[in-house]
Amino acid sequence: MYRKIEMAMWGDEKFKALSPMKPSGQDLWIYLLAGPQTGIIPGLYKAGHAAMAEELGWELEAFEEAFQEVFQQGMLKESKKDRLIWIPNALKYNPPASPNVIKSWANSLETLPKCDLLIEAISSMRETINSIYSNGIGYQNAFDEVFGEVMTKALPKALPKALPKALPKALPKALPKALREGMPKDLPESVNSEQETVNSNRDQNSYSSSSEKSKSSGGGNNVVQKAQNTTTFSVSDIQEEVKAATGYLVDDKIAKRFQGLNLCPEATAGPLSFYAYAKEVVETKYPSKSQHEHRTIFIAAVTEWENLQLEYPAWVKKKKAELEKARQTEAKQTHPKTCDCGGEINAITGKFVCENCKAIWYFSEGEWNKLDHDKNARIDFRAAFRKKNEEITLPDVF
Repeated sequence: MYRKIEMAMWGDEKFKALSPMKPSGQDLWIYLLAGPQTGIIPGLYKAGHAAMAEELGWELEAFEEAFQEVFQQGMLKESKKDRLIWIPNALKYNPPASPNVIKSWANSLETLPKCDLLIEAISSMRETINSIYSNGIGYQNAFDEVFGEVMTKALPKALPKALPKALPKALPKALPKALREGMPKDLPESVNSEQETVNSNRDQNSYSSSSEKSKSSGGGNNVVQKAQNTTTFSVSDIQEEVKAATGYLVDDKIAKRFQGLNLCPEATAGPLSFYAYAKEVVETKYPSKSQHEHRTIFIAAVTEWENLQLEYPAWVKKKKAELEKARQTEAKQTHPKTCDCGGEINAITGKFVCENCKAIWYFSEGEWNKLDHDKNARIDFRAAFRKKNEEITLPDVF
């Protein structure tokens, strides 16, 4: 249950004629929530202690004592040098009625000091909006439209150790040459098979990469097709792919920036997309950041971190190798149960033998193979393993 307080009350003659509020934590809390110094952004405004004490008619010392009561309860946060006050739960109990209400906050935001507390407040407010309007992309897009620029500009200050080197002054018009030129059209079947085991029905094609070292020596292929061989993704397609790869929602403006990178389809879609790589790098590099902060850095990484674009091919190559290794491990552990002759396959002295045709089944080069029970097969079987310097003992069925 809620009650609205008209802000004009504080200047009403009859209200001012009443006995004044006395210095106390409770009276100050009511003033901080609904006083004339508040703005249209719930719980976020600029106000100095001396000015508020004067407005209340309190001695500054008495005001400071009451303020400390509220502060020590964790009910507000403050950047005293910037005169910025933030009440974290204010937005939760005063949510915007529509995306247009959020857009109206833009003018008030311009008057607030740009400091670390403001960045913390915006990050927390974004998460609150996500929580209240989990399916309301209009609210989320409106919030990003108002606050996104402030967050992006604040990144170099908030993250001084990493981002200045990674953020060039100008956005690249397209990916570096190493990411624009040809790549294999298809992934090996082994990678496609592995993706099926992790319940992914998405496009399995991705980059076949080469390191800068092999590139300089003339080996390997480049990883992204040129523009004339590239399918153009619409803004809505890019938004869907980013959401599928990262869980992040991006508005039309950001999606158009991604579109300008001219990524080929293999880099834009699927579990090995450039978006998935960028998210993994950001979350690994900044594990203590909030989800909203990760999203903000992710946008900068995709559009501005040229070193990320250069390192992407090696990541794809590594991931493909991991997928293939996992597929082979799983395949090796799951030996065939039935021979193609219809007989049951049983383990005998460490080998898998068909009880019907006496053929041996063995795992080699990533798959199970059958050796028929005859003299030639026996010789071939021994020779194959001698090449690998392995001792083999055939079961008595031979």
